[in-house]
This record gives sequence, C-alpha cells and structure tokens, in this order.
Amino acid sequence: MRAVWLLAVCAALLGTALPADLVLQGEYTEAEAAYARALALHEDVESLHDLAVVRTRLADYGSARALVNRGLKMAPDDLWTARLLVDLARVDRLVGDFPEARLHLDRALAIQERALGPAHLETATTLRELAELLRFSGDYAAAEQIV
Repeated sequence: MRAVWLLAVCAALLGTALPADLVLQGEYTEAEAAYARALALHEDVESLHDLAVVRTRLADYGSARALVNRGLKMAPDDLWTARLLVDLARVDRLVGDFPEARLHLDRALAIQERALGPAHLETATTLRELAELLRFSGDYAAAEQIV
C-alpha cells in the first residue's frame, strides 16, 4: 500500500488537506511535513519523488538531491527512473549545473520515448524542461527548436 494513499484516507477522516492539495496552495512547509510522514510509514519511489519535489520548491536542494538519489537506487530503468531524473535535472538547473541537468534530461527522454513514444504528454513535459534548461543556459536558438 502506498503511504500517501494512507495519508489521504487519514486526511479525509480528520478533515485535513491532502499533501498534494497543500502543494497546489503553496503550503510547502505543511506539505513537506505530510510527505515526510508518508515516507516514514513506507519508503517507496513515489514518496521519495513527492518529498523531493517539495524540498526543491523550498530551495533545499541538497536534501532533494539525496531523496532523488535514494529513489534512483530503488527504481528500475522505467518511467519512475525518468521522473526522478527530471527531478534531479531540475535541481541541477536551479543550482546552475546545466551540463549535468542536460545529461539527466537526455536520459529521461530516452526512457520516456522508448516506453511512451515521442508524442506522449509526459515526454512532451520533459521536452519543455529541456527547452527551459536551454533557455536558462542562454541557448535560445536550441530552446526555440524544441518548442
């Protein structure tokens, strides 16, 4: 059973917000606490991803990177690996390590294109991440070709 699902049941019973709702409302500190509780209940790739995303939004890049790396050790070479690589690329971009971010996005895209195809929404979202990375690194022509 997924820990976040269990938190959702508890939240419904207690009348509190779900962690994903807290993220949408910009309540990152509260979402972080909820996702950390979920991770303490059961460590899985999705819980690591969820908490890493929130820690990235809180600019806790070292912790986000550590969570993603834990998830990568657990994930097979599948779509969860691709999602975690996108998380890692986002952290790399935010700390200014553009070449490393590019490597992670290229690997994620290869997995997504193989598993989902080039026209899938998740693949397109990663391409948008790549375009954003290229824009941040000053390669506007390459970013435009993607978009």
